[in-house]
Amino acid sequence: MIDDLYARRIHTTLRNISSPRQDLKFAQLKIYYQERGLELNKQFANSLELLTPDGKFNYIAYLLADENGVSIKVVKYAGSDKVDLIENEKYGYCSLIKATYSVLEKLKIENVTYAKVTSTKRIERNLVEPVAM
Repeated sequence: MIDDLYARRIHTTLRNISSPRQDLKFAQLKIYYQERGLELNKQFANSLELLTPDGKFNYIAYLLADENGVSIKVVKYAGSDKVDLIENEKYGYCSLIKATYSVLEKLKIENVTYAKVTSTKRIERNLVEPVAM
């Protein structure tokens, strides 16, 4: 009985959720593809699965569009608790790709490099390993 119920469940994915707006533009996405030597043709929404089964833009398209209502916040505190807020930056309301690059650039700036000089060599270590970031 459990297997039967599990098999009949509704698969709600971002691909099947309609975008709250249908007047989406993708100039930033096209720039991203052009920087990699690729071109988006007229069928890109279909190729990238940005449409719901009934042909409307889906939520993934909404996130990749030039304008959306999604904000990404990056905050910095003075200590290890959330008492003394030093910085509060908002990124977003644009293509998720552009917002992600902005957040990663901010993190690169904040990623302090510590150096330890010994008698034979200099050892440098970042606060966070860049590959993991």
